[in-house]
Amino acid sequence: MYQCGRRSSKLPSIEYDGQNWKQYLLQAKWKRFKSLHELLLEENDHIQTSIIEKEIVRVRTKEYYRYRMHALQSFFRKYGNGFDEVYEIGSGAGFNLFTLYESKQFKKLHGLEISENGIEASKQTAHYFKLDNVYFSKIDLRQENDPSFKLITNKLVFSYYCLEQLKKDLSIVIDNIIKARPSRVIHIEPVPLKNSLLELNSYFYSLARDYSRNLTKELEKKQQQGLINILNMEKCYYAPTIRHFPTIIVWEPRIF
Repeated sequence: MYQCGRRSSKLPSIEYDGQNWKQYLLQAKWKRFKSLHELLLEENDHIQTSIIEKEIVRVRTKEYYRYRMHALQSFFRKYGNGFDEVYEIGSGAGFNLFTLYESKQFKKLHGLEISENGIEASKQTAHYFKLDNVYFSKIDLRQENDPSFKLITNKLVFSYYCLEQLKKDLSIVIDNIIKARPSRVIHIEPVPLKNSLLELNSYFYSLARDYSRNLTKELEKKQQQGLINILNMEKCYYAPTIRHFPTIIVWEPRIF
């Protein structure tokens, strides 16, 4: 049974900065691994129930994360071709950027994150593995005048399971991204529907967690207002559990 609760603007900071990323930083987990590749795969032989390509499967944890790594890299070969820099908003502890670093597709990778502990963990991980083209800075996506928005102007930007956390501020955050004038934005975010048992499981999970479920509607509204062009929407069926798989939404600001 899922537990219901209201998601305030402060909750992501409590959950991630004060808990997840703080614990990860204190443990310095990256020091347990000889290579970045091993860290990303977790080298864990635990058997878990996951979704891969719309199938519920029993798979080793490291094999699931190998699939996730290849999936993320393939998304950017498809939608990030022609860009040599990439910026992640809500970069957490840096795992998505480190995954893209492994692909050697980009000359520069930059994470933008509100959590001080997430930023510090990311920086220490990059330093430990001697990654000289991966950078991390602080941003508050809810603040239009945050100076870090200038970094994403004319750049390729993406979010990964970030905007779901900002239900109350989603419209403001999208507006702030549009005003920053990135070249292209890729959202890899859960947008649960109610058209199958798999989708219903994700829908009720998001409902219980009070996650945002309206990203596609918000972007379609911005498109109707003439602010953006949506290039593609693509449902992807993979997740470490049997729920909460992503939709890829690619858009660009309209040029006036």
